[in-house]
Amino acid sequence: MVEKLDEIKCEDPVEKMIVLRKRSGLYQYDFAKEIGVTPGYLRKIENYEMPFSDKLKKRVNAFIKKHFKEV
Repeated sequence: MVEKLDEIKCEDPVEKMIVLRKRSGLYQYDFAKEIGVTPGYLRKIENYEMPFSDKLKKRVNAFIKKHFKEV
């Protein structure tokens, strides 16, 4: 089980986030809404047009905590 974004083993945080989104079965639009950002902003992050911020990392970690907590 994944508890934090840092636990996904990839080259960089953007790649980790993409892996997480795809493993969650979510399209960019749906994932963006889940983490509280616009789909356009998420697209820019995933295409390396904008930097991956600490604020975004916190949002992604909150998504993980909400959706992947142990039962």
